[in-house]
Amino acid sequence: MKKLILIVIGVFVLGCIFIGMGSHKSGTKTTSTENNSTKTEQTDNQKDSKKDSNEGQVGSPLVFDKEAEITIKNAVWTDERNVVEDKQVKKVLLVTYDVKNLKDKDYVVGTELNLYVNGKKAESYPIHVTLETISAGRVLEGATRAFAVNEDGPLELEVKPAMSWKNDKKIVKLDVK
Repeated sequence: MKKLILIVIGVFVLGCIFIGMGSHKSGTKTTSTENNSTKTEQTDNQKDSKKDSNEGQVGSPLVFDKEAEITIKNAVWTDERNVVEDKQVKKVLLVTYDVKNLKDKDYVVGTELNLYVNGKKAESYPIHVTLETISAGRVLEGATRAFAVNEDGPLELEVKPAMSWKNDKKIVKLDVK
């Protein structure tokens, strides 16, 4: 079952890559999970950043010109685990976010986020994976992505529209209690 899911996701990602290459516009896929935790995420005190800054905050929209507007809503630790996942993890971080499609074509939501712990990239964690597509000008609220966290340290989300040809990324520092 796990192999079948991975194959389906792989075929979908390859299809998105080929479509993106043909139209010179980018798309992204979505991972969506349910929020089963009670802890909420709080951000470090940050100064108001300039519009062209590469840093963002939880709750503030991150605008990627003519691609997407992504708002990190919260991040929480969850006790939920994937029963078919072989790899044991210390903690699972569940990030909830909204995406507005600023493109004139459909936008596939899901891989906009990468988590770094102590500067090392964390692996995504497969719980309640949902792939979504939104039409031009539409919004998807409550998209989620989970990450396996096996060490303590500073948490930073790197946010970028998936399969974007631009090297425009924003960093959101997290302080999850």
